[in-house]
Amino acid sequence: MSSVSSTGNRIAPGAAWRLALYRSESLSAVERLRAYAIRHRRGFTIDAQIQAPGGSRWMRIVGAPQCRGKHVVALHGLKFDVSGEYR
Repeated sequence: MSSVSSTGNRIAPGAAWRLALYRSESLSAVERLRAYAIRHRRGFTIDAQIQAPGGSRWMRIVGAPQCRGKHVVALHGLKFDVSGEYR
């Protein structure tokens, strides 16, 4: 399990290299859901496939916006390795 965080439309410092691990279709889905979560101030859960050293893995990403009034100031969440559910 690892944590994820981003602010507004920016990705947390140091997270860019992790985005390169995502399979293109998973990255597109995660980016669309992230934008929806920010726009509508809603949490989300998505399973995404990554190409990690040693093989393909599935990560379950659970995210929730942190709001100040009606504005999202950050996204916080967790990632879980759920590869066993895809075997």
